[in-house]
Amino acid sequence: MTDVLLKIGGSLAVAVLTSWLTVHMTLKRFRSEKWWGKRSEAYSQIMEALHHIREHADNERAAEQRGATLAAELAKKLRSNVEKATAEIRLRRDIGSFLISEDAVAALNALLEDLNAALQAGLAGRDAEYYEGRISAADRALENLRRIAREHLQLP
Repeated sequence: MTDVLLKIGGSLAVAVLTSWLTVHMTLKRFRSEKWWGKRSEAYSQIMEALHHIREHADNERAAEQRGATLAAELAKKLRSNVEKATAEIRLRRDIGSFLISEDAVAALNALLEDLNAALQAGLAGRDAEYYEGRISAADRALENLRRIAREHLQLP
């Protein structure tokens, strides 16, 4: 009888331990996947914001090179997009390493400095430098942030 109780007790202990480990590992994986998803979304939003910054400068530069201006509705839409994009970049930078890596924060700081330098050129009446500066800043940031996001998210 004692042998039967020991066998049942041992089996029960193994079942409880196995169940506890399974639940613990499943919850850990679930939390990890949720954080990965939030980080992935943050990087995606940054990339989208960079696209809008570049798109605005690209369209304005092209119009200037043609000696034209953008249609009022398109100009308004692009301006709105770039304002939202800049706010998104600042938000992501301020949230910082809570979701994105320290390298990504540094890249966003560099981007904002480059955009400010381009703005100073624009304020000085050098529109071509303004647009080129914004395009270059967005391109550098996109290149850096793609690499950083792949590393941080452990993508191939």
